[in-house]
Amino acid sequence: MCSSDLLVVMQHYGAPTRFLDWTKSPWIAVFFAVSTEWKNDGYVFGFSRNDLENSIKKEYASELKEFTWGICPDKVDSSDRMWDKAQKNDELFDPAKVKNMSKWIATFYSRKPHFPRLTAQQGIFTFASKPGLDHWKQIRRLIKKRFSLRIHYKAKPDILKNLNNMGLNGATLFPGADRKSVV
Repeated sequence: MCSSDLLVVMQHYGAPTRFLDWTKSPWIAVFFAVSTEWKNDGYVFGFSRNDLENSIKKEYASELKEFTWGICPDKVDSSDRMWDKAQKNDELFDPAKVKNMSKWIATFYSRKPHFPRLTAQQGIFTFASKPGLDHWKQIRRLIKKRFSLRIHYKAKPDILKNLNNMGLNGATLFPGADRKSVV
């Protein structure tokens, strides 16, 4: 398994990485926005993966020309198996290599480390060119078509109950022996 595959697993289980977890499902995004921090509002952020990748391609093509990561092939849809070729780009984890890079965020969907949690949560990741970047700030800078939704903290219990009635709960999103107990 290459280092990017290991980082996918590490990030998904809570280790600090340059990845950030996202989901393709609005329902799952709402679940995560309402299932914690009971006294604070929850937020859902969304964007088009293709818009982000096209922006990366346009703005940083010269910087990324030696890599396939972050460059969306013109005639390849994001669901196509040819989309992610991160195994060739492990240099992007080398601090010396990224030191002089611009600040950008690209999406990455790992097809190798499929495990029940990643599948259940319809997981996808954004990857930062440098450690410590604010992913949402970079996405907002790169693309105009995006949205955010605030969920008032008082609505969280009812929304969580309704999601549970749809079969969306901690048991279905955290399958396995190490699953989190989320009400």
